[in-house]
This record gives sequence, C-alpha cells and structure tokens, in this order.
Amino acid sequence: MSSKKRVGLTKQLGTFLKGASCLVIVSLLASCSAISVEMQHHRLQHSVRMSDSVFLPPVEDKQKVVYVQVHNASGATNIGLHHAIARVLQNNGYRLTTHPKAAHAILQVNIKQLGKTSVAAANAALGGGFGSALSGALTGVATVAALGGTNASGYVGAGLLAGAGSYVADNLVKDVHFSLVADVQVTVKLAKGVHASTDTVSHVMQGSATKTVVHIHGNAHSVQYRTRIVATADKANLAFDTAKPVLVQSLASSIASIFGGNQDA
Repeated sequence: MSSKKRVGLTKQLGTFLKGASCLVIVSLLASCSAISVEMQHHRLQHSVRMSDSVFLPPVEDKQKVVYVQVHNASGATNIGLHHAIARVLQNNGYRLTTHPKAAHAILQVNIKQLGKTSVAAANAALGGGFGSALSGALTGVATVAALGGTNASGYVGAGLLAGAGSYVADNLVKDVHFSLVADVQVTVKLAKGVHASTDTVSHVMQGSATKTVVHIHGNAHSVQYRTRIVATADKANLAFDTAKPVLVQSLASSIASIFGGNQDA
C-alpha cells in the first residue's frame, strides 16, 4: 500500500472517530437531559389561584340557593365545568335552581382558555385579572418542534443522529403545562330594606374620533364580586386527556370555596 493511500485512510479514520465521539457525547447529554426532566416532573403537579380574594357574607341554610351559568369562550368542547361546579356546591349544602329570581346568589363563569400553556403565560393571565385579554402564548394548541442538522463536512451523519438525540430529549421527554382560565362573577341579593348605590360608566366609540361617555346612577338590590381563577397542571409528557379532569375539578372546587363549606382549610 502506497504512503498516499495510508495517509488518506488515516484521515478518513480520524474523521470517523471524531464524528463518532461527537455523537456519543451529544447522545449522552441528550439522555441526561431527558432523565433529568423525567425525575423532576414524574408526578402530576397542579395548582389553582385567584387574582382577587372574594368573601361572601355567611347566609342561613334556607338562602343557600344558587343559579349557575357557564359560558365557554375557549374554543374547547365537552369541558364539563357546569356539572363539576354543581356537584361540589351540592356537596357543600347548596341547592341549585334553574330560575334566577329564585336564587339568593347567581354564579356566572366564563371559560377563557383551556389548553397548553407556559408558567409565564399562566402568571400573566392571572395578573391581568377579571376581564383582561389573554396573551398570544395561551393558544391552547400543541406546538410542533422541528428537527435540525449540520452541514459540516465529515459530520453530516453524526450531526443528524445528534439532532435526533436532542429531539428525543426536547420532545419525547418534556415538562408539559396545561391551564384552565376562567372569569368568575357572583351576584348576591341584599337583605330586604338594604340597597346599594351604583355608578356605572360606559365608553361608547362613535367612529374613529368620537367617544360618548354614558353615566348610569341608581340603587341596586344586589352586589357583585369578580375574580379570575387560573388552574394549572404539569408533568413530564402530560397528555391533555389526563390534565383536563384535574383542571376542571380544581377550578370547580376553587369556585365552590367562594361560597364556603370547605372544611379542609
């Protein structure tokens, strides 16, 4: 074998060994990353928070009658929140009615979002409070990751395999967050002979340059309480079908706690 051929073979072997070493190192790092995520988030963690505390005045048992109305602006279907709220309220000694006038309290819930989220997006949704718009990060749609490679000479195969290892670490084993965001309004009737004064200001746009301000004054026979509730759940490779019932139950329990009856506090 000529010296030129030996030199060529030596260079090819060196390039192969370098590529193989790179693949081993990256694969080990990817595996460590995946194992770390799995160890830290192998258990389902969930929480529920209110943007504002709500304290309803205590009532007699005969006044524990609630009318429940749930709106869904999230785009999700078959959530089952109305049923979950009704069940928890009934377990706490409340009766439900289908007639608003017969209720001592009217509970209105607007589901704003149900789906994938991030810690920052969930915190922003809570911080915005009742009625605020949600950020674009709360889309409720799963994100899709892209697999990349490298064009460096002699490392193409190793780079593709390393990219596959990174894909496994970042996508097959990842901490997944879901959230359920809802605005809650509770209207409570005042006792007979008690009235509350109201002062409502409405801003109505008339075209692009004119704004009309409408002031409404009057006496009310009820008082309203408003808050936003954000329930979150996270776990390694958490699936939506697993997170959904946990989020719904957490939100329903938090809403029912506004009316009291939580003996675990």
